[in-house]
Amino acid sequence: MLRRCLAVAVWATLACSTSVFAQDNDDAKWIWYGEGNSLENAPAATVWFRTVARGNEPSTGAIRIACDDHFVLWVNGQKIGEGDAKKPYRFNLNGIVEKGPNVIAIEATNKEGRAGLFVDGEIRGQSGGKVPFDTPTNWKVSLEKPASAWLDVKYDDSSWKPVKVLAETASGLVVGGLKGDEKIAVRGVAALKGTWQGLGQGGE
Repeated sequence: MLRRCLAVAVWATLACSTSVFAQDNDDAKWIWYGEGNSLENAPAATVWFRTVARGNEPSTGAIRIACDDHFVLWVNGQKIGEGDAKKPYRFNLNGIVEKGPNVIAIEATNKEGRAGLFVDGEIRGQSGGKVPFDTPTNWKVSLEKPASAWLDVKYDDSSWKPVKVLAETASGLVVGGLKGDEKIAVRGVAALKGTWQGLGQGGE
């Protein structure tokens, strides 16, 4: 029950928060792969997500990410960090993203119960232009462990599948279906609205 309450709290935190370090308009949505009802009970599994975002000029970037239950994040072949369902995470991508194609790759693991991945990120050009790479737009998923080349921009992901959107908005994931302790968890994180900067970076 405790693990499930922590996971619900993370989903609710994202639903209640505003995007203060990525896009001004938070268009990101929770995703998973297309089998079963991941909002209720997804199979225990490790799956792989991938997208390519193209910077139009020398760039910096930022990403916030949450996953129920565990994720590992790579950008352009570099391992950036990992985390679990206890809280959302944010990472600075300065010196990592660049002009041209940038590969954002995530290994996500569900241990039990509901499953989901949430990514809100963007590449920022020197002139102020922004290239978002939010889930679900242009993200793909594989249920089979890929070769190590999946982190490379030249990797052929044509056999990968489109991701499944779990809700049209982040808030849609915490409406209804919650039990006593879970409702308490949601009420507790509602007070965190607008406090993304206080959540720490890279799991701190």
